[in-house]
Amino acid sequence: MRLKSCALALVFVTVLFTPRAAAPQTAGREPALAELGIELPAIGGWKWFTITKGRYFSPAVLADIRDNLHATYVRTGWIPNQFAFEKIRWYREDQAMDAICNAGLKAMIIVPGPASDSKGEQNLVDNVHEFFARYMQ
Repeated sequence: MRLKSCALALVFVTVLFTPRAAAPQTAGREPALAELGIELPAIGGWKWFTITKGRYFSPAVLADIRDNLHATYVRTGWIPNQFAFEKIRWYREDQAMDAICNAGLKAMIIVPGPASDSKGEQNLVDNVHEFFARYMQ
């Protein structure tokens, strides 16, 4: 699968700078000054089961991002209430977050702004709180 499988995921590459004093040190090595992240499509989505999950969130692709691109995190989006009809709540999110965490990567999650939720701002705030309560350590 090498880099071809995630070539479409390389839409956005970002670097997070860490102050030298706050950067973790590893045995005999200088602390990391930057972390490299790769942009992936939003968690879930309409084509999650047919395209997105296998192409971007499979263990092979995430290992490729970690091992060959030397990224430490992935940046992805999340859309609250997108699949309110799902029988198992958080099913798609659980699959994506499990794949990311099992690959040893961190996640940067982009959430929509208050005007984006048709059910109102408080609904968005409640969903975002629930999401982060579920997946933060």
